[in-house]
Amino acid sequence: MAEQGEYRFEIADLSPMTLSMRRLNKYLEPLVDLFGNEKHVHLIRVDEGSAVPCIIAENHMVKAVQHQLQKVKSGTGSRKSYRAVESINELLAEDRTSAVLRSPYHGLVIEFPGIKRATEQVVGPIKEPCDVQGELVQVGGRDETISLHVRDGKSIFICTASREQGREIATQLFRRVRIIGTGNWIRNEMGKWSLLDITFGSFLPLSDEPLSKSIQALRALTDSIEGERIEIESE
Repeated sequence: MAEQGEYRFEIADLSPMTLSMRRLNKYLEPLVDLFGNEKHVHLIRVDEGSAVPCIIAENHMVKAVQHQLQKVKSGTGSRKSYRAVESINELLAEDRTSAVLRSPYHGLVIEFPGIKRATEQVVGPIKEPCDVQGELVQVGGRDETISLHVRDGKSIFICTASREQGREIATQLFRRVRIIGTGNWIRNEMGKWSLLDITFGSFLPLSDEPLSKSIQALRALTDSIEGERIEIESE
């Protein structure tokens, strides 16, 4: 018998035998963000029929999860939850299917149209000013123009520069930089914008220190200034 905090994410046209574990995990990641309260929400099984991951909230978190999902449905959820909805719809569109989130107690909770979403006209490429930052991992080319490869996490941005600009920025190889230029953007059928490439304009070297260290240093400086201010006021 289903418990009050149980939800079923029903993916049409797929079964547990046609949905690989790796692909299932792709769906579970945004579902975690959708439900929130990640330490108290659990995957308990995958039911037959279509592929149906069954998710349950711990008893003391049932009302919190219900409130979280209701906010998403009513349009008052967080940006993180709406990014999760968008990610799920993109995965469903790639799998050419759709899904719903149901509760045995509350019925239909959220619909995910996936492939059924209205498609948009492809737009672009269009040119817009932009800047990217990351580690400069490659500088090379044999023509009058060369390619710069900037890595930010799992993303690689490709910038086109002159040979003179390439020689200048080559001193920053394997260091963090911000490149400022003009980007070629395109919008796909699902309304998602992608940066194709960048025409180099200028660059700024960035600190190689992790952001967490920079924040710690700033806090230490702030505490030091605050301490000096208190000493002056107490004199």
